[in-house]
Amino acid sequence: MGKENRLYVFLFFGFIAFISTAVSQQSEKEEKQSVPLDFWYDQGNVQTSIPSLYENGQFYLSLDDICRTLGIFMQYDSAFTSAAGFYLTEANRFRINFAEGNTEIGARHDTLPASESASDRLHWYLLPSVFERMFSLTFTVDFSSLSISLVTNVTLPVVQAVERERQLKYLQTVHQEKISYPLLFPLERTIVQPGVLDYSLTANRLGNKNSYGYQFGAGSELFGGDINAELIGDVEQNRSSFSSQAVWRYPFEKEFPLTQLQIGNINSGGILPRDMRGILLNNEPLQPRELFTTFYIEEHTVPQWTVYLLKDNIIIAAQKADELGNVRFAVPLTYGSTNYDVRIYGPNGEQIEKRRRLEIPFSFTPPGELLYGLTAGENIYGNGGTATLYSEYGFSDKISQRLGLQVINDSVSTRNFFYSNSSFRLFDGGAVSLQAAYPYKYTAQFSNVHTSQISYNASYSLFSSDRILNFAKQKSAYQAQLFLPYDLSGLFLSGRMQYTGAQFEQSNYHSAVSSLTGFYRRTSVSVEAQMNETSTSFGAVNNTIAGIAVLHSLRLPMQLSKSFSGVLFSGAYYHNFSFHRPENIRAELSSNIFTGGRISFLFSHSFQTAQSQFGLQLVYEFDAARSTSFMQFSSRQQFSQNVRGAMAYDRAFHTVQFYNQQWAGNAAVRFIPFFDENGDGVKQPSEQILPDEMINTKGAAIFQRRSHSTQELWQMLPYNTYSAEVMVTSSGNAMLVPQDKYFSFTTGASVLQPIYIPFHSVGLIEGTAAAIRNGEQKPISGLTLHVYAEDNTVTDIPVFQDGAYYYVGLPLGKYRIEVDKKQLEILKLKAVPESIPFSITAVENSISGLDFQLLPLAP
Repeated sequence: MGKENRLYVFLFFGFIAFISTAVSQQSEKEEKQSVPLDFWYDQGNVQTSIPSLYENGQFYLSLDDICRTLGIFMQYDSAFTSAAGFYLTEANRFRINFAEGNTEIGARHDTLPASESASDRLHWYLLPSVFERMFSLTFTVDFSSLSISLVTNVTLPVVQAVERERQLKYLQTVHQEKISYPLLFPLERTIVQPGVLDYSLTANRLGNKNSYGYQFGAGSELFGGDINAELIGDVEQNRSSFSSQAVWRYPFEKEFPLTQLQIGNINSGGILPRDMRGILLNNEPLQPRELFTTFYIEEHTVPQWTVYLLKDNIIIAAQKADELGNVRFAVPLTYGSTNYDVRIYGPNGEQIEKRRRLEIPFSFTPPGELLYGLTAGENIYGNGGTATLYSEYGFSDKISQRLGLQVINDSVSTRNFFYSNSSFRLFDGGAVSLQAAYPYKYTAQFSNVHTSQISYNASYSLFSSDRILNFAKQKSAYQAQLFLPYDLSGLFLSGRMQYTGAQFEQSNYHSAVSSLTGFYRRTSVSVEAQMNETSTSFGAVNNTIAGIAVLHSLRLPMQLSKSFSGVLFSGAYYHNFSFHRPENIRAELSSNIFTGGRISFLFSHSFQTAQSQFGLQLVYEFDAARSTSFMQFSSRQQFSQNVRGAMAYDRAFHTVQFYNQQWAGNAAVRFIPFFDENGDGVKQPSEQILPDEMINTKGAAIFQRRSHSTQELWQMLPYNTYSAEVMVTSSGNAMLVPQDKYFSFTTGASVLQPIYIPFHSVGLIEGTAAAIRNGEQKPISGLTLHVYAEDNTVTDIPVFQDGAYYYVGLPLGKYRIEVDKKQLEILKLKAVPESIPFSITAVENSISGLDFQLLPLAP
């Protein structure tokens, strides 16, 4: 082949290679396309567009857009070869190295094949499987609608931010000095209402003797108040005995100068409390006193970070730090020990937490408040009667004063006692109380609780020699106590020392107790020593005992843990140093068995009597009752069986409910969520009950269960107002929402109170917003609509690429929708109409045809 022919062949194949490369590059360019995907994530209130790359039949999602949308902190390095940040918490760091092809999150390391990532030189993109592997985020791409959906079990930062923003908006509408939800369910008074009956029945056999005991308690609503009665008795062979008591209580309205009236079995109160049958009148709050006054908490943090204040783990206030990073809360100062937590959140999940503890004695009365009361009646134990009259006033947040008069008649003489109680708060945790009851008793008391939870208190009392009042012939009494907690890297230590003493006319008594308790993981060890000494003119008697107690939670093998759980071993040994001999030893092994059952094996031995005892106890919590069986083997065998519970009338379902806990005299409620079809807020017989909804009452009751597919709570305080939140989590229907998610209710007494919670469908709106050019609709990418509610809250809605929009989740109310005016100004367009009003009602909650035409402005 000649040179010329070889040149032609070379040029031919070069041309073929050039064409193939160009075609290949063009094909690759056509396969690698930028595609925006519509993304909805209802939990985080997210509606946006996520950039993606479509290549080789797969969608790669933009890493920085996903992180920014979901609130995940992420940054690229300067070379744009890796990305790093943290997920959920600052301690959970992650890093993606695109150059080396690997990922790490926490302690987990994985490879990142080149086929799982892509780049357009401005952003990095990852396959959905990478997000699932690293962050447990399951993304699904819908090819037909060009949209993505997200499923995850973790609470993402964007969801936390939405919840915090919701709480912030709500708390900003409530006065911080009195945080309460709207009282939608006040106390309903009735003439008579079926109530609750408590019972406790015991059969006991000791040796060859049988005995039986019973206790009944009954309560119901009566004449706008409640009546409670109790009957206690026992039967043994030919002997029997019983006692009974009853009291009727009436709560007055808030406008009345009194809060309650009680007639029946009461306590006199005063300096010498006595059980009576009589009458009680006072204006003491029926709801346990909580708010004392207000004080201020100030914090400094990063500007515009969100700061939350929690009281006993419940959010009570929230603010955003100002431009200098300062926040200031006016918060309630409450009675007793109160823990305040300050939690500071950054925009990417950063969190700072600070804790404080404050103490206010219950003897204080709020500033400017006057309390008063009267009791009078016949003494139950002994002859005669007792009457007590008192008043108390709070002069300031540091001074409170009570004055009273108590008259006691014992059929021989009548005695009058004037008494006073002066309380002074020295600082946040310290208080001094001075009590005087002329001529009977004088007491001084000091107490203090530090923010570190170290506490100490002391008191001293002097008594008169009056034989009628001071029948024990006591001259003085004193006590002191110190509590020291310490936390050392998971090892919690607490030391407690207590000293008590009393002087009598013929003797003196002293007692000292000290203990050191350590708790680490599943084991608790306590060392305790106690000294008691009684001295008389004949000498002193001393008894000193020290011992050690151990409590350990056992970890069983997997095969046994399926049948036994909560296995605990406890044991103790005590030694008597006064008599130089062992005192006693005991051991117990207990475990949960089945569902609701617990079995315990007990052993004890007394070295003083040289007797050993073996015991077996089985406690089983049925839904309708509680059974306790006990067997003891010693010199005399003993067996006892107790069954206790309660039964109450359920007026919502016209049935009798059975309980394994007694609650006569207290309150119980049943929450009944229902679909309010006609929007009147009243449960109609034809309207459907929603069985899966849960209501959080923030620790209002110890006991709760579900019956009739609805939630019950009992052992609640009567005539008390509780706050509640509807947890819309399990109905499975996102279109159903409560009419009021936050509300409060006031309980009655001794009745199962139904609370009907209306639900309705949320609104759905849809329409179009497109420019009109040459008679044709031209969608505008990135357009935004604003929905304005009556309370001036704004909801932003994006317009899709075809010019259509829709939104689900508007509650009932009146609205107006508008196109973003700044965007119209930039585009030099006007919207026709400018604004569209509409309403979401229980009957009409799907609104369509909300269309806007975008026309060019006149030149």
